[in-house]
Amino acid sequence: MGKTRYLIFPCVACGRPAICREGQKIKVCPFCGAKTKLAGVRCLGRASSPREAKELISRLKLQASPRKGERRRV
Repeated sequence: MGKTRYLIFPCVACGRPAICREGQKIKVCPFCGAKTKLAGVRCLGRASSPREAKELISRLKLQASPRKGERRRV
């Protein structure tokens, strides 16, 4: 049996990144409670462990946040 892989995807309702196991069909967002059907959802990244997935989410958040003194694009 292969090693479990994890996917990072944006919640369809709130847009926050969430983690699911590869092959999972539905995921409930831990932040807003929305149910996301994972077939065809945009993948933000892949990881080989939950810890690696959390680190990837942290890096994605840093890239998305404005730097000190910069305005956020809307």
